[in-house]
Amino acid sequence: MTARRPDVEKTLGRLKDFQRLSVDYVFRRLYLDPDQVDRFLLADEVGLGKTLVARGTVARAVDHLWDRVDRIDVVYICSNSDIARQNINRLKFEGHDEFAFASRLTLLPLHTRDLQARKLNLVSFTPGTSFDVGGGRSGIVEERAILYFLLKEPWDLHGAGPKNVLQGGAGTERWRDYLRWFRQERRRDIDDGLGVASPPRQTERPGSANDSLSFASVSSGTGRTSLPRTEPHATRSSVSCAASWRVAASRS
Repeated sequence: MTARRPDVEKTLGRLKDFQRLSVDYVFRRLYLDPDQVDRFLLADEVGLGKTLVARGTVARAVDHLWDRVDRIDVVYICSNSDIARQNINRLKFEGHDEFAFASRLTLLPLHTRDLQARKLNLVSFTPGTSFDVGGGRSGIVEERAILYFLLKEPWDLHGAGPKNVLQGGAGTERWRDYLRWFRQERRRDIDDGLGVASPPRQTERPGSANDSLSFASVSSGTGRTSLPRTEPHATRSSVSCAASWRVAASRS
């Protein structure tokens, strides 16, 4: 089924004159001028419709790219997850079935099929849940379960070692129960087409466990996720779940 092109004029027609002028200027600087720019900052007082200007700019950009690229992914970065979920729907086009997704970057493997199935997607992240990977944070259990099942078959993971590495701060019983639930209810949602790098060669040391995981690397398109080196039976298992994902259409 051919995707239906959004009605740009319908979106722009709801803007006030000064908002429409802002949209036209931003779009021209981003896409049309000989010295076009890669980024643009719109600064205005509260209540003057910056989100509406962003929506109008997205509409112009989508219309410009529609016949030039196979898929258009609009990435919306917001400081607060509640505002992100609210505004991602405000950016949607009326009567259009684009996929709107507001969550964590590391949960994208559960949604790539939905993204690939549509011509237009709106994806929202917050810096605190998607880009800040410092401080030994282990993420949420869902992120670690995704990582475990992404690695399980390609790396032939077995035994308690890999599970212990990804357990983080969860209790052992709760973590094992969650992995069983995830395997039954969510494993099928992970895109099997995601590439996983070959496991690094491990060096045996006296007293080391065969099922210990010293390093892991997940490749997804242009991105890579790394796990820190972990000693067998370590009391502190921290996982830095970071990923770089190409989710923006190239400008033409």
